Amino acid sequence: MLINAHSYYSLRYGTVSLEKLLDLTIQNGYQTIALTDINTTSACIDFLREAKKRKTINPVIGADIREGLDQKFVALAKNNTGFHALNDFITHCLIDNNFQNASNKTLKDC
Repeated sequence: MLINAHSYYSLRYGTVSLEKLLDLTIQNGYQTIALTDINTTSACIDFLREAKKRKTINPVIGADIREGLDQKFVALAKNNTGFHALNDFITHCLIDNNFQNASNKTLKDC
């Protein structure tokens, strides 16, 4: 399983399209990949749609939570409730303009 994959939705850090990322996953013999773009879940719907076209891929969605270059943690959503909780968490951090204490905040039911 690839756990911390980034696409070009990770602004300034990712360069790979979702299609290429999934194709590389298959070419390298993996069946599961977690898309964890930096501080965003914007690509998740497109990622799930593209993965569905490639019937051999099990997609996992999440986010790489960072304050600047400092990685705080990687969160993976286990279901829709977890995806909602992750999005709420990211939204509050963006509104507060504060990922600095992200590792001290509680991310429940993800």
